[in-house]
Amino acid sequence: MDVEDGVLRLESYPTRIARIQRELAQYISPGVSLADELVAERRQEARREQDEIDRELEQGRMQRKEEKIA
Repeated sequence: MDVEDGVLRLESYPTRIARIQRELAQYISPGVSLADELVAERRQEARREQDEIDRELEQGRMQRKEEKIA
């Protein structure tokens, strides 16, 4: 619901979403999928987190081996 020049304008939810998508499309390069970019970023972050977990686990294993030797 918007008021423009004293006129109340009502839009259905799907119509409003479509209008907003059209307005924002000018800021997205042709051929770019924001969904694909988001998925790629999430996967990259998950890999970083998994690498960190793997390093911490390996450090823990090494410490336990050292403690057994000592």
